Amino acid sequence: MNTEKLPTERAILEESDVKEFIKSRNINFEDFYILEELSKIPKRILIMYFHNFFSFNRERSDKELERSLEFLKTVREDPLLGQRIKLNRLLLDFVRKYDWAVAWNLVSVFERIK
Repeated sequence: MNTEKLPTERAILEESDVKEFIKSRNINFEDFYILEELSKIPKRILIMYFHNFFSFNRERSDKELERSLEFLKTVREDPLLGQRIKLNRLLLDFVRKYDWAVAWNLVSVFERIK
């Protein structure tokens, strides 16, 4: 069994952990696209860049994500660049709508999904 692969798009919304997250954190329907888009990003990348990100940055997470996006604009030779930019943008959108603690919880949910 490949533990790297997350369930794809629509299937992600059917995962019990994701359903519970949506319900407990009052995630709006219009933000489901973020969950669907995150499911397209390899789990190892999510963990590599965001496992401790929100616990370290807390209330300034949005500023750190903005700074990271600015930095990524300068990167030239990174095979993961597109995925890193997409991941940062998705999480920045999510933090702006909710807060850092909900985003931290979101990352934890995606880490648990096999």
